[in-house]
Amino acid sequence: MGGSIRLGTLLGFEIRLDFSWFLVLVLMTWTLSTGVFPTVYGFAPQISWVLGAISALLLFASVLVHELSHAIVARQHGIEVHGITLFLFGGVAQLKDEPPSPKAEFLISGIGPVTSLAIGAACLGVSMALPLTGALRAAAAVFNYLGIVNIALALFNLIPGFPLDGGRLLRSAIWRFTGNIRKATQWSALSGQAFGWLMMGFGLLRVLAGDLGGVWLLFVGWFLSRAAQSAYQQLLLRRALCGVSVSQVMTQEVPIIDAESRIPEFVENYVLRHEHTVYPVTRDGDFVGVITLDDVRQLDRDLWGVTCVGALAHEPEEARVLHHDQDAWDALTQMVENDAPRLLVVDNGKLEGIVSREAILRLVQMKARLGIAR
Repeated sequence: MGGSIRLGTLLGFEIRLDFSWFLVLVLMTWTLSTGVFPTVYGFAPQISWVLGAISALLLFASVLVHELSHAIVARQHGIEVHGITLFLFGGVAQLKDEPPSPKAEFLISGIGPVTSLAIGAACLGVSMALPLTGALRAAAAVFNYLGIVNIALALFNLIPGFPLDGGRLLRSAIWRFTGNIRKATQWSALSGQAFGWLMMGFGLLRVLAGDLGGVWLLFVGWFLSRAAQSAYQQLLLRRALCGVSVSQVMTQEVPIIDAESRIPEFVENYVLRHEHTVYPVTRDGDFVGVITLDDVRQLDRDLWGVTCVGALAHEPEEARVLHHDQDAWDALTQMVENDAPRLLVVDNGKLEGIVSREAILRLVQMKARLGIAR
């Protein structure tokens, strides 16, 4: 996923919106307002647009509840949850670790479809209880739509293809039978890729038959196939970094800038000789902050000669700082989430080194060559 917006926390979990969410919200509102509500339920255009927008938002609220159920059960099994992100294809609860056992995997995965089925059944119950005439007819239509779609989403999620919930349930069964999570992930990921290709094939047939709705199946099938492959590779990467501390992959050969250095000296000796965009700044051995190329660029050129680096140094973003007791998987995850090629390792106000994405991936490649990746 690309950039995202933080909404806040709910039940202790950080909630974020991926930028792709806004695209699908617009498309879904347009589809419901011009197709479903005027055609299926017979509402006028103006009312249909209002109902379409409300239904789209409530559907994403349902998806959020679905992901919250995953996160809550994961937390009950001792798994840290980074947060929940809503994006183009729904949502994802970002678990820090793999489930500790097949049983935990089964419970964490299974709660999602159960939650969606419960929401769907409740919405259908409300829609049937409301009158189909008068002012409440619109509410009945919204609940009817939400009921049908939530049940459909639950059934879709039960497809035995990783990383869908059904694929994770399949993985828990294979894991229980073989005792090998890597093999279980590989087989369930292959199942996910197979289902993705089947969906793309069916979508292509529909497109060739003149039904443009098949384009959506092509897109979803492609996404499922890619997600299955990516999930398996992520597991291999996570296991290769298992037990590897940040101190094992960090480098202490860091270009450190003295706070008393003048800007021209900094530019001549460091900026023009290295490819870094962020440099750590120290004073008498203590880490005081960082200076970036943007900091220098924004300073009036006439002030370069009279300005010390320390005057421009500032605290680095928390997301770009590590502690030495964190592991390499945490570091890599932090880099990806914040689009940071390297992170500073700081402990008790002292700069210990820098961890780069390249260093972590080199370690993974070397373990793979030696056949010691677990």
